[in-house]
Amino acid sequence: MDGRYDNRTVDQFKFDILRGSEIEAEIALRICVFFFQKTKQWYPLVANGIDCTGKFIPEGRGGSQDPDFRINGVPVEIMHSRPMCFKSFHIKLHKVEKCIKSNVRLAMVNGFATNSPKLCFFNSSDMVSLSERSMAQYGVTDHPGNGYNAARVNKAALKIDVDWCKWWNLPRMIDLPTWLPETPTQVLPKSYLEIYKIAKGNI
Repeated sequence: MDGRYDNRTVDQFKFDILRGSEIEAEIALRICVFFFQKTKQWYPLVANGIDCTGKFIPEGRGGSQDPDFRINGVPVEIMHSRPMCFKSFHIKLHKVEKCIKSNVRLAMVNGFATNSPKLCFFNSSDMVSLSERSMAQYGVTDHPGNGYNAARVNKAALKIDVDWCKWWNLPRMIDLPTWLPETPTQVLPKSYLEIYKIAKGNI
């Protein structure tokens, strides 16, 4: 059986990757709003890897291990928790190792489904420090799932305390169809619209 499924059926897996791709596309856009609020510049945003639309790729058909997006040229892996984690959250061990090895920045959104989600960034050095701290305190743990597929995931993970991280407010989603007619394309990258379509269910 395909190792990607964990404890999920094929249909559950297809639903999870489709919904996850929509959420990650929305988060990527909201991260760009976050940086715009700080720099007054729209950072280039491109989907990375073989596919970020959530389409099912059968085993052996070339699935990608590349990070989800490139934001201003920086490879970024996105992860999230739908409910707010008040004490701790988990990161899959293979994702931590990949980010450290490939120098990928990890963006974590805590409480995506709440009214006030929080955003945190980790670079490879941060991941090394967090890994050492987590291993010393908790060792390797089981990943509990991320809210909508809880108890289906069956992978080794690191447990990270929330107060080990620096958090920012995640800005609200932009309405691109409203913005685009009024915003010069040289200011707002055209790629934003394609990623917006993914976030909205490939409309």
